[in-house]
Amino acid sequence: MELGVRDSPKRAEEAMRMQAVKQKNNTATRYVLAALVLFLYYYIYRYVLQYNDDETSPTYSDTPFLFQAAKYLLLLLLLCAFFVHVLLRHRRGVKIDVLFVAASLLILQNVYIFLVSGDADAVTMCCCLFLALLIHFTAEETSLDAVDRLFAFFLHFAILYECVQIALYFIAGRLPALGYDTGNLTDVRFGGPWDAPNEFALLLAFLLPYAALRYQGWRRVLYVAVLIVMLILSWSLTGIATILLIAVVVGLKELFLRSRNALHTLTACVAGLCVLGAFGLVLYFNSDAIHAFVASKMGSIQGHLDGWDLSGLTLWNFLGLYPDMEFSEVGLIVLLRRGGVVQVLLFYGLGIYCAVRAGRLAKVHRGDAVRRRLYTGMQWYLIAFLIASFNLPMMVSFSNLGIFCVFVALTARAPCPAPAVPERAGEGNANKAPV
Repeated sequence: MELGVRDSPKRAEEAMRMQAVKQKNNTATRYVLAALVLFLYYYIYRYVLQYNDDETSPTYSDTPFLFQAAKYLLLLLLLCAFFVHVLLRHRRGVKIDVLFVAASLLILQNVYIFLVSGDADAVTMCCCLFLALLIHFTAEETSLDAVDRLFAFFLHFAILYECVQIALYFIAGRLPALGYDTGNLTDVRFGGPWDAPNEFALLLAFLLPYAALRYQGWRRVLYVAVLIVMLILSWSLTGIATILLIAVVVGLKELFLRSRNALHTLTACVAGLCVLGAFGLVLYFNSDAIHAFVASKMGSIQGHLDGWDLSGLTLWNFLGLYPDMEFSEVGLIVLLRRGGVVQVLLFYGLGIYCAVRAGRLAKVHRGDAVRRRLYTGMQWYLIAFLIASFNLPMMVSFSNLGIFCVFVALTARAPCPAPAVPERAGEGNANKAPV
């Protein structure tokens, strides 16, 4: 009895410590979820209120300043609250890693760009990267189960939202932001809840493998098929080509390197997208409508090719000492013009590092269904973001950049235990190689 009495204060102290840890976990998770909610749901007002850009849409009007500024105000409030939480709860030393160094340097560089040029996109970059740093301090405490539930809900929300858009188009002739009443479905581009075809097509790079790994049997086939249809109806050549490329590469890797243990979900996704590509080629060579669609895209393609023009840049521009604010349709060139070679290397280096790490995390957590599908989706998204930026300025998209930075933070700091080394036959415990 005396021993039990002596142990009770220790047990109480341990219980209080565990409760405090749980409370911190809940708080850190709430901030991450709040950020994802902001990036995923903010633009749902576009289709409802028909706000976007009256220069690119025949039926929409320009977004009022209040709606443009509100997202930055909400993000700043979130950052302030999150920053206070990190200061009060996380007083241990800072872990210097790839994310911390790259994000800190990119923030400093974009602060300089803003001071020199007043560029608003530099503010967006700073805020999103600062959010990544804050998540960096709490990534080990963030509940991925909660993140998984958030994306599961958004998956259904996005499908339902676009189904409503499609129904209203066929029933009442209601056009999305990039829709033109020409009688051709290829001139009506659906962009999901964001009402932005190129941007939402990139998000499908996450949702496709996520849904394929989350569901089984006929439900998997149904969800993947629906998401592929949504990808087609975006008519985003960059999004379709990027996702198709990633799917083929990942599928071939799984088939050739894992043989019988291949990820059937991903190979099914690859097969579906390959069939999609073959079907598209057949239509191209047999349909006047598809010929007209490709012809209408030639002007856009030429505009993106012109975005690679580097004439007029000086040595100071390449070094990042004097930002060139001329806009380009190519994201890579946007980074180069505004921050020089240093910004390109930092941004792409960070993205590639986290994409590789996400793949390792998905492999290590193969037995954990939640982490496997999340990290696989994150890897696809990060790769798609970097590839798409060779043709589209993805880093000036508020939602895409924000999700990119959240995924970077969640993968860069997540614990990544080494896979166990199997014991070779005839070797005892004393001869095991250390893990």
